[in-house]
Amino acid sequence: MDEFKAIRTRRSIRRYKPDPISNKDIERVLEAAHWAPSAANLQPWEFIVIKESSIRKSIQELVEENKELTVRIQEEPWKTGFSVYTTEWISVAPVHIVVCADPEKTAPHAAGEETYKYATGAAIQNLMLAAHGLGLGTCWLTMFDKNKLRALLGIPKKIDVIGVITIGYPIEVPEVPEITKSYGGTPRLEKVVYYEKYGARA
Repeated sequence: MDEFKAIRTRRSIRRYKPDPISNKDIERVLEAAHWAPSAANLQPWEFIVIKESSIRKSIQELVEENKELTVRIQEEPWKTGFSVYTTEWISVAPVHIVVCADPEKTAPHAAGEETYKYATGAAIQNLMLAAHGLGLGTCWLTMFDKNKLRALLGIPKKIDVIGVITIGYPIEVPEVPEITKSYGGTPRLEKVVYYEKYGARA
């Protein structure tokens, strides 16, 4: 798939078929992730591939637990938005990839503030685009208690958890998001691009 088409058509998928994913395809998306840029080429990312149904169910329960807490503490419109968010689909996705990172592998230069997070975010984007190119769907989850996920998977306390990526064959691919539709089908770059200094339009 053309890379620009892949970028434009990738979606967050929340409805999956239970069909298994081949080890070859899992390796391909992980290899794509591993080619991401990182400061000083420190490659801070680490990946845990989860196929076991009981573990996937436990991850789903952690997200549900955090969702309920979020609903209790948030103000509107977020309270209503989160209250209708369902999590059952998470455990249906046949593979979860838990993406971790080593904070010690951050840029050694002065003011190298937490570059391990930025690099690992780039790795996740590579992973999701590669999966999309293979006909797979993904969703990047962050709504969980990191310490509870560490305990579930035996992740050392010093290792940061950046996200859980659900992967599977989509039942359906959503249309262009409403916020993008409101821009006439494509994001309006003129709203977010400046020249020479912040706030300066072309």
